[in-house]
Amino acid sequence: MTLKGFLHNRPRWHKSLLAGLGCSMVSRMLETLAPETTKRIDTLLAGMSVKDKIGQLLCPVAWDYDEVACDKLIDRTLRRVEQYGVGCVFLAGGSEEATVKLTSRLSQVSEVPIIVCADMENGAGGPVAGRMVFPAGMACGAANDPAHVETIGRAVAREGRALGVHWTLGPVSDLCLCPANPMTFTRTYGSRPEHVGRMATAYIGGVQRGGRMSATAKHFPGDGAEEREPHICAAVNALSPDEWMDTYGRVWRAVIDAGVMTIMVGHIALPFVDGEADTMGLPPATLSRKIQVDFLRDELGFEGLTICDAASMPGIAGYTDPVERCWRNVAAGTDVHLFAEPETDSDGALAAVRDGKLTEERLTEAARRVLELKARVGLFSDAPEAETTPEERTDWQNTAQTIADNSIVVARNVGGRLPVMLGAGAKVLTVTLLHTEGLRHGHVPDIPVVDEELRRRGISVRHEVNLFRDELRAIQGDYDAVFLNLCVRPRYGTTRMYGDMVMTLWKGYWREHPCVIFSSFGDPFKLQEIPYAPNWVMSFDDSEPSQRAMVKVWLGEMAAKGRCPVSLPGYFDAEV
Repeated sequence: MTLKGFLHNRPRWHKSLLAGLGCSMVSRMLETLAPETTKRIDTLLAGMSVKDKIGQLLCPVAWDYDEVACDKLIDRTLRRVEQYGVGCVFLAGGSEEATVKLTSRLSQVSEVPIIVCADMENGAGGPVAGRMVFPAGMACGAANDPAHVETIGRAVAREGRALGVHWTLGPVSDLCLCPANPMTFTRTYGSRPEHVGRMATAYIGGVQRGGRMSATAKHFPGDGAEEREPHICAAVNALSPDEWMDTYGRVWRAVIDAGVMTIMVGHIALPFVDGEADTMGLPPATLSRKIQVDFLRDELGFEGLTICDAASMPGIAGYTDPVERCWRNVAAGTDVHLFAEPETDSDGALAAVRDGKLTEERLTEAARRVLELKARVGLFSDAPEAETTPEERTDWQNTAQTIADNSIVVARNVGGRLPVMLGAGAKVLTVTLLHTEGLRHGHVPDIPVVDEELRRRGISVRHEVNLFRDELRAIQGDYDAVFLNLCVRPRYGTTRMYGDMVMTLWKGYWREHPCVIFSSFGDPFKLQEIPYAPNWVMSFDDSEPSQRAMVKVWLGEMAAKGRCPVSLPGYFDAEV
């Protein structure tokens, strides 16, 4: 179907889509702001210069800061606010103390409040060390309880606001359709649109309840359909109009109907909407007015604020010159330019306005949405958020463990080796297979809580990482059980096994031992690369609660209660 034909049939798909999601035919969309708030925004806009309006759209990053680096970061950020009128700041990788110090200063430096955002997909502890971290999206999908996901949203809003953060860039609302996609996979809730829509809207409801924080559905028009990813190049969602509306369209309509305040536009092409390729290829949605305005706003009905995915990613940065990147992104329909470089972006946008390439009308529209978002999260009448209580933190920790306990899936158990009956005094070997490079945020994972839990039960544990095949084969006979644990997180470029991970598996040593247990802590799709594994237990992430839950399933202390949220043809099917 062509785009023209697709749009012509809009009443048909619009009705069936809402019915399929169980939504009312009248969308809740965004709540209307009070007249006095609108009047205040009008007054602020009337007093802004073109440069001021550009500044409201700029969102530079404050990355990997601690108490030592915090003062320099604060000075740099304040200079950007003073010189360029920066209206938004993105925080990542900081300590609690440094985060509070930075956000406190930001709250005092500008007549127009600065909105602070962060990636708190699975809790405030993602970007801020020491705060709450919940199991990943796919683990939540396997646990299959929207009420728990709503609790995550509420915890994000409480802890985030206590830290001075007003805006979380979550939930991930993509679908896990391609097992080899490295950008989203375990960050998603699963592969079925109805299920993902339920979970994403539950998170949004928890975050936005009370109007203290904004959620962000990401990454429009939908990642996870192919192996390429925007950290390397623009991804392409090549589904037909009908295929897209039956999959991603259901999720996007659900989050829009749920009143999500913001949507992140990804560096993802959508050929059936904008298939006008040039020598650089298809344009990413972040540079396509057809995708952002004609489709997302005019056809899908989104009225809130849009923010682009990080502007430093090659999915957009490789497509256009640095001096043009920001203004072209804004001209295409984006309201906030994430990972902005104000020193370049402000002057570039000013020149574009002067040359007639970017209209002041478009700037005013985007700046208005930024101010409206600030109003929606209470920044024009802001009061400090009380610190979280021990009771709240205990409740969240219990929720995290409940999610993990309900998420474990046994996909294969040939020979009935599970559960493993091990008493005090038993000896086990745990071997973690993991990537050591190219990881998101540079963090090399391991799963130490597994060993702690086994030892707590009186079991003797030897732990190794990517143990070479000959050494593993030589020592495995000394142990009552060998637990081979694949810990594969979302990473840059690929999820494929390679190098030391592969060498660990040579010679098929598990055929020579009576009890080798294969488990995935994260990527469940590695069964396709190790198809002869006699058993396969999946936890969908490597959080501490998931590690504890996995040990309980291994030892038969708890049944595997998860419902598989994804499919791997020939191996297992999605159950929710």
